[in-house]
Amino acid sequence: MPNAKLLHWKVDTTGLFAEILNNPGTAILRQPLIITDSIIKEGAAHAIKLGDEQMISIFARLGMYEGCNNKKHPDYKKLTKLTNKVY
Repeated sequence: MPNAKLLHWKVDTTGLFAEILNNPGTAILRQPLIITDSIIKEGAAHAIKLGDEQMISIFARLGMYEGCNNKKHPDYKKLTKLTNKVY
């Protein structure tokens, strides 16, 4: 399919984890989700340090940067462009 458009799904991981924890009966998931969120954010910060566009794109798709979900953020266009880039 030479003209097929590649879809790049995005998710607000931190928001997803918060939403899960807002439901009754999910208290047992609190620490694992907080730890997972922290590790993912650590990886996102390291990707920026390395300047690795492909890794930054992956972490942006996971919503790990402030400008990912806010169209008014100065980095929104740059991050959106990276997430739509084919590697």
